[in-house]
Amino acid sequence: MASIMTLLADLYNFCCMSLHVPRKLHSLFAFKEKPTMACSPSSFYRSELQRALKEQTFGIQSYALTSSCQEQATATIVLHEGSKVNVQLNIQGYSIVSNGTVGKVYETIEDLLHSISPMYAKKRQEELFTKLSKLS
Repeated sequence: MASIMTLLADLYNFCCMSLHVPRKLHSLFAFKEKPTMACSPSSFYRSELQRALKEQTFGIQSYALTSSCQEQATATIVLHEGSKVNVQLNIQGYSIVSNGTVGKVYETIEDLLHSISPMYAKKRQEELFTKLSKLS
């Protein structure tokens, strides 16, 4: 029974990883055997945050992953306005962390960046227009 449940959890996690959706189904099954996933939970959040930020390089100056563990990953982002923010990704979503306090949670990194950076919003709009003009 445990191997069937592990297989189902691995299948679910694989599907979520392919869709870039945070996942935590594996925690429902606390087995003594090692999970068979290629990507461990601690590296999932790190990989997902890195992927999300890499896709947003047009709208930010730079970013650096600063920490990760099984439940979350954190990065420092330098905005085009020059300010630095610490962003955390966990099962709830993306949020800004300041002095140990977690702010509002956003479903996407785009929503978070749009809410804190007018330059990001402008650069994103420019990026969308550029991509649309290539289609016509």
